Amino acid sequence: MIGFRIAGLATIAAAACALLPVTAHSLEAVGVLKKASEAMGATNLNSLRYAGSGMVAAGGLAAKAGASSPNGTPLRVVRAINYDTASLSEEITEYKVELPGAPREPVSPGERRSIAFVSGPDAWNLTGTTVAPASGNATERIHQLWITPHGVIKAAMRNNATMEWKTLGGKSVAVVSFEQPGRFKATAFINGKYLVEKVESIVAAPGGREKKAVTTYGEYQSFGPIMFPMQVTQFLDGRPVLDIKVRETQPNNPVNIAVPASLK
Repeated sequence: MIGFRIAGLATIAAAACALLPVTAHSLEAVGVLKKASEAMGATNLNSLRYAGSGMVAAGGLAAKAGASSPNGTPLRVVRAINYDTASLSEEITEYKVELPGAPREPVSPGERRSIAFVSGPDAWNLTGTTVAPASGNATERIHQLWITPHGVIKAAMRNNATMEWKTLGGKSVAVVSFEQPGRFKATAFINGKYLVEKVESIVAAPGGREKKAVTTYGEYQSFGPIMFPMQVTQFLDGRPVLDIKVRETQPNNPVNIAVPASLK
């Protein structure tokens, strides 16, 4: 009997030791995420609007809104986010190019502009005045919302993230990983200034498939209470799908995204 008790205690001790690394990594992640939240201004950031111009090739949120181009088209992208209500809108406007690299007037504002929305579990598109349900795109749009530089910090903090230190390019980087249950898994790379440089994520897709996204954020600048990247790129399953230069950022401006009555 004593032998069984000793064996049982040894098993419990071994199990406890096995949990120690995970617990330590989780506690360390909390400290790093708190510093990143403070450095980036995520702590008191409830909503955000930013606009930029560049190229959207195919796939990603823009494709779900019906505004992608297989060959890449100059676009103006405007995103509005409410982190408190888990809501996002993305407006895409296609432009003709009159001078190399210089977007000018919209080709046709009524036909070349579309908006994709998500709010909680509901997703829809708006083209002109026509509302079209897009429930199949809800997971991808939620994914896009929570892998934004500030969104990924907020999502990691509430999803029991773990962390490890890695040396990349000769620099020490905090690698923070977490899962948004039923939606996506993400790993954020946080540099020595506690800014999010990159997010690698795997998002659930229709038919039980998964897609891998790699999103990079560079050229951070100060916009009042927040730091925000001026350059955003994204690859989806190895293909470039987004490359925009941010022109405007408005933190904590009201963003109210209501689910249309026709979808309720």
